[in-house]
Amino acid sequence: MTARENHLTLPHPLAHLRAFVLIPWIAVDPTAQLTVAGCPRPVTRLLAELEPADRDSVRLFRPSFDLNSRHPVSRAPES
Repeated sequence: MTARENHLTLPHPLAHLRAFVLIPWIAVDPTAQLTVAGCPRPVTRLLAELEPADRDSVRLFRPSFDLNSRHPVSRAPES
């Protein structure tokens, strides 16, 4: 998805530099690509190019749902 409006640009111009954007994106679509400087790049590669400290600072929250309840039951994040 791409969009360019007065107050919104998708994807964000600095998305390729943000682990908190790339990690959840890969979780949803491991084959995703992002155009950076006019060239499509695998999001997994972009993430690998970030500093380890940036990557390690992001944790995915994956709620699990009890089908008999209306409220999510949280689990510990994956390591």
